[in-house]
Amino acid sequence: MNNAQALINEKGKGLKGFLPAIFAKQMGDGFNKNIGGKAYIKLTAPKSYVRNRANRPDKWEADVIENKFKSAGYEKNKVFTADAKHKGKAAFRLILPEYYKKACLNCHGEPKGEKDITGGKKEGGKLGELGGAISFVIYN
Repeated sequence: MNNAQALINEKGKGLKGFLPAIFAKQMGDGFNKNIGGKAYIKLTAPKSYVRNRANRPDKWEADVIENKFKSAGYEKNKVFTADAKHKGKAAFRLILPEYYKKACLNCHGEPKGEKDITGGKKEGGKLGELGGAISFVIYN
């Protein structure tokens, strides 16, 4: 927040580009830099919804998203955890599903393919649909 405060406070400018996903990416990058390789965090999403290639799900994340979070019987908002490798290292992994809220749909809703206020293409997401996930790793 400190790094973006001047932008946030800027008067007379509408879209400042300080979006939730950008904030989450910056926070994750800062955390990862400062934690000294003991843990790792990132914002990710179903592959078809990822806008920033750095946020693409790895194989484990993609599997959880597609086969757990998107399955009809999976309990909404339930965190999934497992012992699974990350970048070749043994780790405890936790992934938290994130669902589209009304405010998210301004950029990520319908109509699919239409440009949003940032110039990105809307994903066609619907209220309450899985839109992303927060992936956390603690190395053993």
